[in-house]
Amino acid sequence: MSDDLSDEDKKLFRESVGEVKKPAQDRVKAHKLKPKPIVRHHQEEEVPIDDFSETFAAEYVDGDTVLKFSKSGVPELLLRRLRQGKLPVDATVDLHGLYVEQASELLRRFLVSSQEGGARVVLIIHGKGRGEAILKNRVNAWLQTSSRVLAFHSAPTKLGGTGAVLVYLKRVK
Repeated sequence: MSDDLSDEDKKLFRESVGEVKKPAQDRVKAHKLKPKPIVRHHQEEEVPIDDFSETFAAEYVDGDTVLKFSKSGVPELLLRRLRQGKLPVDATVDLHGLYVEQASELLRRFLVSSQEGGARVVLIIHGKGRGEAILKNRVNAWLQTSSRVLAFHSAPTKLGGTGAVLVYLKRVK
């Protein structure tokens, strides 16, 4: 095709284009796209809370007692896998250092948001308490009366032992 051009056309082209320099780099850097911002509303929203009882008193336990509970109809295999920590944990909440009222509110909201988010197994860290295991006993009672909870068991040592509990939640309908 260059043969079709006259010498005069080639000269005119070179004059109009000017001097051509080879680029220092011949690769283009890929720019990472920034994720779109997540809009969060900080207004007071009415968030549903769990319905567990504040008055139910489960049998008193000390800090080293293994907690276990299941509603009827929960398969034994599932309970064993929960006890052994063989089910993947979908969410975790740490109640250490909270007053009972604060822990109650946080746990209520945590159970609702976890279940509505599709979580089946959650880890609740309640601690063993100093002297009396007040928070551990309240968590034990709250979980037994929650309509969202099918079963729970103290966590294996690697997940907190008797200072934490693995909870199996009902599936959202």
